[in-house]
Amino acid sequence: MTLGYNAELKRYGVLQGDLWYKEAIYRDEEFLALIDGEWEETYLQYDESIKHSDGYYLAGHCDVPLEHLAIKYDDERDNKIIC
Repeated sequence: MTLGYNAELKRYGVLQGDLWYKEAIYRDEEFLALIDGEWEETYLQYDESIKHSDGYYLAGHCDVPLEHLAIKYDDERDNKIIC
């Protein structure tokens, strides 16, 4: 699964392949993201002064590009991992 920008909703969502698994993730909704080769628990935040990623960024990681970032979301985090 990866993050992808949903232009219609103006939010990032969860993609499974090229299909929406979840059309929008809301701020403070936790998930795991693959950052520098390590899975880290994080969430999206918004700051309109941030010009890349349409103002969205990962908590604690302002410079990580969001588009196509590998994530583990929801039921995937427990036992089944979808690659």
